[in-house]
Amino acid sequence: MQITQEKFKKLFDKLGMTPSATKLEWILADLGVTITKKLIINGVECTQPQRKPLEHGEQYFIANSTSDNMYSGAFNWKDDPPNRKWLERGLVYLNKEDAIKVATALLIPLKGADDEIPELNEDERYAGIIIDSATGQPTHHLILIPQQPAERLSWDKAMAWAASIGAELPTRQESALLYANLKPAFEPTWYWTGEQHAGYASFAWTQYFDLGTQFLNDKGYEGRVRAIRRVPITEN
Repeated sequence: MQITQEKFKKLFDKLGMTPSATKLEWILADLGVTITKKLIINGVECTQPQRKPLEHGEQYFIANSTSDNMYSGAFNWKDDPPNRKWLERGLVYLNKEDAIKVATALLIPLKGADDEIPELNEDERYAGIIIDSATGQPTHHLILIPQQPAERLSWDKAMAWAASIGAELPTRQESALLYANLKPAFEPTWYWTGEQHAGYASFAWTQYFDLGTQFLNDKGYEGRVRAIRRVPITEN
C-alpha cells in the first residue's frame, strides 16, 4: 500500500493530531508493524532510536552531543511531556553505546560520506570544524586535549605551558566553538585564549564558559587554561 502525503495528512486530521513521522511510527508499532530502515547520520550508520513510549520506569539514555560523555542518563521513563519531547526528537536509546555513537555522529560536519572525525588520543574531545571567515572554507578540525595545569596561570605562563606539551591555546573563534560544543568540559568561568589585543599588547582575550561572552583581561591576571590541537583539512 502506498501512503501519499495527502493520505498521511488525512489520517492525522481524523485522529486530531499534528502530522509527525514519529507519531505515525508509534501508531504502526501499536498495531505490531515495525518500519525497518537505516539511520545514517553524517555518513555513519547508527541504531534506530526508540519510537514509542517506554514502559513506566524502564531505563533509557539520551544521545547528547553537549555532554562530556556524549550521553545523558541513565533515566527511568515517565510518560510526561519532557520525556516525550526527547522521544519525538529521536534521541532516546535503551543502550548507552548506541546513544554515544549517535551523539558522536552528530558532531561530524556534513562535507561528504567519506569524512570522518580524526583519530583521537585517550580522553581527547572532538570540538568540530573551523571555517575560514574570509573564504567560507573549512580549514581544520579542532580537538580539545585532556591535560590541564594544576593552577591558574597568567597569559604568558599559559602560552608557555601549552607549548611545553606540544599544544596551543585556542583562538577566539576556536574558543567560541568550544563553548558551543563542549561547554560541559569547562568550569563556568573564564579561560585564556591565545589572542592578544591588537592595540594593547598588555591585554589578551578570554572566553567565559558561563554565558559565552568574550572579554579582555590584563595578561598578568591568572586564569584557567585549556589547550587544543588542530588537524588540517586537505581537499581530496
